[in-house]
Amino acid sequence: MKLGILVFFLLVFSVSDIALASKPTSPLKVLIEASPAVEAGAAVELTGHIHAFTDINLLNIELLLPAGVQLLSGEPKSSLAIGRGDTKTVTYRVQLPEELVGKLVFRAWAGSKQGVYFSSNAHIDLGQSLNGRVVQGAVVTPFVIKDRDGEKVKQILLK
Repeated sequence: MKLGILVFFLLVFSVSDIALASKPTSPLKVLIEASPAVEAGAAVELTGHIHAFTDINLLNIELLLPAGVQLLSGEPKSSLAIGRGDTKTVTYRVQLPEELVGKLVFRAWAGSKQGVYFSSNAHIDLGQSLNGRVVQGAVVTPFVIKDRDGEKVKQILLK
C-alpha cells in the first residue's frame, strides 16, 4: 500500500514538472524606438534593435511604412549576420504625415535550407483609438504572422 502511494506521488510530480517546462521561444528579440516622440508632421528617428539568442548567418530585416510616411534615410530592406548574444542596431529617419494612421513595423526573419523559418516583429502604432482618445507611439509585443489554411494569423510572442 505504501509503495502504491509513493508511486502515485512520483507520477504526479513527474507529470507536473513536464507541464511546467518552459515553452520554446523565438531566437530573436526585436524592438523599435522613436525619437523624439511620435507627433503628426514631425521628422522622427527610428532605431531598430535586434538581439540574437543563436548564430544567424543570413538575417533579413525590413521597415514597413504605412501610407503617407516617407523614408528620409536608411535602407528599408537589408541582410546581415548576427552572432549568439549580439545586438545589432539599425537607424532610419522618417517624415510622418499630418494624420497619424497605421503602424511602423520593424521586422527581422531568417530561414534555412531545412525549412525552418522564424521571425520577430515590433511596431509603433501611429494612431490607435482607445475609448475615444488617441494613443500615439505605443510599442507592441513582437509577433509572428503564420499562414493557416490560407488565413493569416498573428501569433504573439510571450516571454
